[in-house]
Amino acid sequence: MKRITLTLPAPYIGLRPFGEREAVLFFGRDQHIRELLSKLEGKQRFIAVLGASGTGKSSLVRAGVVPALHRGALASAGHSWNVCIFKPGDAPLTNLAQELIKHPGWMDSDDRADAVASLSASLAMSPLALTELYRQKTAVFDGQALLLVVDQFEEIFRYRQKNVDEAEAFINLLLRSASEDVPIYVVITMRSDFLGNLVAFFGLPEAVNHGIYLTPRLGPDQLKSVITSPLALVGGEIDPVLVNKLVNTLEGEDELPIMEHALLRMWNLACEAGRARIEQEDFEAVCAPHEEPIRIDGSWRVPEGQPRLSNAIDNHASEIYDALSSQGQFIARRLFLALVERRDGRDVRRPRALKQLVEEVGEAERNNLLVVIDAFRAQHAGFLLPSESELLKDATLIDISHESLFRRWHLLQRWLSEEELDAAELKEWQQRAARQKEGGGWLDKYDCARAHRWRARVNERTKPAVWATRYGGPVTYAEMDEYINGSVERVKLAQDEQERLEREARDAETRRLELEAKVQREAAEQAEAERLLAEVEKQQAQANAAISHRRTILAVAGMLCCLLLSLALGSFYRDKTRALGMALDAISGELTAKAENLSAHSPDKSTLLALEAWQIRPIGTAQALIRAALGDYSVQTVLRGHEGEVTSAQFAADGKTVVTAGEDGTVRLWDVTSGEARQVLRGHEGGVTSAQ
Repeated sequence: MKRITLTLPAPYIGLRPFGEREAVLFFGRDQHIRELLSKLEGKQRFIAVLGASGTGKSSLVRAGVVPALHRGALASAGHSWNVCIFKPGDAPLTNLAQELIKHPGWMDSDDRADAVASLSASLAMSPLALTELYRQKTAVFDGQALLLVVDQFEEIFRYRQKNVDEAEAFINLLLRSASEDVPIYVVITMRSDFLGNLVAFFGLPEAVNHGIYLTPRLGPDQLKSVITSPLALVGGEIDPVLVNKLVNTLEGEDELPIMEHALLRMWNLACEAGRARIEQEDFEAVCAPHEEPIRIDGSWRVPEGQPRLSNAIDNHASEIYDALSSQGQFIARRLFLALVERRDGRDVRRPRALKQLVEEVGEAERNNLLVVIDAFRAQHAGFLLPSESELLKDATLIDISHESLFRRWHLLQRWLSEEELDAAELKEWQQRAARQKEGGGWLDKYDCARAHRWRARVNERTKPAVWATRYGGPVTYAEMDEYINGSVERVKLAQDEQERLEREARDAETRRLELEAKVQREAAEQAEAERLLAEVEKQQAQANAAISHRRTILAVAGMLCCLLLSLALGSFYRDKTRALGMALDAISGELTAKAENLSAHSPDKSTLLALEAWQIRPIGTAQALIRAALGDYSVQTVLRGHEGEVTSAQFAADGKTVVTAGEDGTVRLWDVTSGEARQVLRGHEGGVTSAQ
């Protein structure tokens, strides 16, 4: 079956406030309109319409009171009205002048810009300026009353932080204009949570107290009229069960704009389905539950699983955002954070001229910015003002259509929380940079790392220098940036120095370990030498025992020889003598061989064995060993000069110099040939035990 899309006028306007042109769709406030007109009928010409966000303050004045005045509902003032509706924004007097000159009677120049500048300058001159100008133009206005509607009056409290003088001039102008004997009326709309801020301006609390009107909540019957009456005008219907459900599930703050936006979306879905009747399925599609956590009552939670009206705005805004390109999403974040700011724990709108927003994102991104703005101000969305029917110019103010957007769109809430943290760090770094100029310190490495992460985040999300101007501060972003860079440089220098010291410490440790290894090697070599010496001594002891044994044998042999000589025949004497000589030669030769083996390791022991061999049998080899040993110990040169014991003596590498150390605290270098001291090194406070 082919689906037919119905093309019918939308009976709902969505999130933005009702305007005078939508008065025909404005229902449920008849009694409240009469009450406000009654206040204006009296002597009070300054009225403050107060209420929580989303209670319909602006719509009550724009689509209720203003059309009634044009119909002549205020008999004392007639039916001819010059109505100026504006917001204070960032230039309250200029914004007032721009609205006034829409009536040709206020134009003093053919050039609109010149006329605005001239009129705003005149309004700043005196609290009576508007009254005097009106009196001067009495003939032009011909008895026409002037109504000034200052919507979102709470913006003046934010502006006062930037320009106290103009803010006070603006307030004084409003109060005096409404109190003079001219038909000038002032109606302000303000969130009731800003009541405490009134004391910032002299006379304002008293004026509000006299002209206060607290916007009532709508009752069940009035809410049903808001839902069904606009539908009836276009021939549409809605499921009665759904009507009761909507009335019974409205949730306090933002209830009316949320319901109006949800109804507009449900009507569009019904028309797309070829129906002129809103059904339960449309409600479920528009108000489906989230799958991701959203901010509820100040904390991030996953909402309940049932469709709820409060989901309508978040679902729709997220749907538009998700349809943007990645660059469009990047610009959308910067756009909304430029239009909303969090001050003292409250999120407030911050209307900006298109030109200012272009400066935020850069001229190169102008077209992408316009695409994003158009997506969120489209007729089916209505999240931004002005509506899509108005051509955007550089001076056009771009604004959030209703505060419920930044309270109900979870992504924007997350952005605002991140922005709040970034702004808090900006303030911290600016203050520390300012203190450093006055003699304060630099950032340490931990704060440098934190500042680096912060700058990376800010650079990724926005143009830092432009962004920082929103928050002011004791120093500029460039000065703060220079302070952070200077801190980073100092931390780097300190780290380099620390690394140098650590490197030197490691080198010193390496040298210590090498020295220990050398000492251990020398100790091992000494132990090995001692082991070899012990082995030599053992062998020497064995040799001595062998010598003693052989002496005994020789003695016995001698006795036997004498006995044999005395008993034997003379013929045997010569042979026995020769045999004994050969035996002694063998013993002497064996001792001589031992002496030769020991000559390398123990020359002293070798000499003793050679002497023993020579005593047994004075053979040439033993005598040669004895002479060689005695020749090694001959005194060639005597080195004199130390006063006390000499503790160390070693040859230098050249073999011509001897280095000695002594208990007298000196180290002396001697010439080997002459025995003369070449150099005496003094300075030790005690004996020197070793020198190389």
